[in-house]
Amino acid sequence: MHLGLVLDVPLRDRNGMLIAAGFAPVYPERSIDDPEMADIRRALEVMLNAQDPYPAYVIDRHWNLVMANAAAGHLIAALPPAAHEHAFNMARLTLHPDGLRTVAKNWDDAAAAVLLRLEREADESPGDHELLALLEAVRSYPGLPSDRALSRVPSVHELLLPVELELDGQDLSFFTTMATLVSPSDITLQELRIETLLPANKPTEDALHAMRDDNHV
Repeated sequence: MHLGLVLDVPLRDRNGMLIAAGFAPVYPERSIDDPEMADIRRALEVMLNAQDPYPAYVIDRHWNLVMANAAAGHLIAALPPAAHEHAFNMARLTLHPDGLRTVAKNWDDAAAAVLLRLEREADESPGDHELLALLEAVRSYPGLPSDRALSRVPSVHELLLPVELELDGQDLSFFTTMATLVSPSDITLQELRIETLLPANKPTEDALHAMRDDNHV
């Protein structure tokens, strides 16, 4: 327990260490829909709704969409209908030929970043068969970013790598922030990520406010 704490080992792996040493696992893993999670769900909803009109959502360790605010729903609804089939998983939505690829103006760069992140997470969790299966599935998609995109050198004027979308004749540009829960004692909670798409420019900010107002009519 002390070794896992000082090395900041993920809770799931701390349980594995305990089992390997002949002890019972200590850290529980509950479903986010478990009644004991009700207060956490409410807190997450507050966080997501506070981002309105900016899209925000919660994903689990397999990139599955767990929760989302209304703005994220509006943005997904504005995607081509074929993309909706993949909206349950953010890795699939980003990398599938029918997903964001159909509307992203800089898809190679954005997809390369997602693919590298997914590969790194799979390398860090070699025993996670569901994550490895997700990686294998997305790697089978045609037309993934080239090695050139994976190692692209940013220009001196770039501050962040935005995701640039063209939706309904509008150019939208986003950058992503990610948050996690501090000091969780439940495996599920430690593995949740709260991601927010923030406008990278004023026209995108105005478009998001207009999208919210249109959907409140």
